Amino acid sequence: MRTPSTADLQRNHLLCLLKPEIQQRLLPLLNLVPVEIGQFILQAERPTSTVYFPLSFVSSTLKTMEDGITMEIATIGNEGFVGMPLFFGSQQEPLDSVAQIGGEALTMSAEDFNNTIDDATTGLRKLLLLYAQAEFSQVVQNAACNRAHSMEQRCARWILMTQDRVHDQSFILGHHFISYMLVVPETTVASILETFSKAKLISYVGGRIRVLDRPHLKNVSCECYGDIKREYERLLDTAL
Repeated sequence: MRTPSTADLQRNHLLCLLKPEIQQRLLPLLNLVPVEIGQFILQAERPTSTVYFPLSFVSSTLKTMEDGITMEIATIGNEGFVGMPLFFGSQQEPLDSVAQIGGEALTMSAEDFNNTIDDATTGLRKLLLLYAQAEFSQVVQNAACNRAHSMEQRCARWILMTQDRVHDQSFILGHHFISYMLVVPETTVASILETFSKAKLISYVGGRIRVLDRPHLKNVSCECYGDIKREYERLLDTAL
């Protein structure tokens, strides 16, 4: 853990939209921390003490049903932050948030976060309201996508979105996280990734996905990839 620089703030799309003088005010309130794959960021039915602004890690918001089936509700990377219930005034997280991709994050205590969004001069509340709408749109789009599109289309979309967040051609990911997203057994995930590998869209060795042919992977994906991306850009552009 160390005190971040303004260059670190530029790595999160929300924080980089704040005015330079506001970024300087927030620096003493933030810590740069490593996040390991599989690490619980927030846990259901427990108080939220810390808010995370991802820089290179990706968080998966999960719901586990009574029968033990776990499904992904949303993914959050450097376009957003983890701790939405706290923003809306709740002290308790209803869902689990787990790091599906390891990396770095900027953290802020719940107390400092509440003080910052209550201070109208920072502009953070307005920005996070726009982000909340974008996040809600993602959840709605995911629900429609799960109903209307094939597992192959949804998997391709997920790989594209993950690559956007990590800004790298490759990233480490286990079958179980894709299984949560697609709500299918891990054996089915393995079959889809093998199909993509044979088509030379990706390589998948030792849990590492490497995107080999992004244009054709986009062709395999459904329109939801572009729809979600455009909605984030549309809403957050209004904050500028």
